[in-house]
Amino acid sequence: IYFKNTQISLFDEKTEFIIYNLNGSILENRTLKTQETSNNIEMNIQDFHQGMYYLQVKQNERSVTLPFVKL
Repeated sequence: IYFKNTQISLFDEKTEFIIYNLNGSILENRTLKTQETSNNIEMNIQDFHQGMYYLQVKQNERSVTLPFVKL
């Protein structure tokens, strides 16, 4: 997943990355310590069907949700 022109500020703490389908079911959930990550975080969506999904990035009380389409 590559979000062009999208910037998310991540602080030095645990960050949760969650991919949901349109029904709200969690398909992928990964928690990383931000200081251990680089600017790129890879999540394998190869087995997902074509369609619309949401990526939610959470840190403590902060959260951002980005829609994306797998072609």
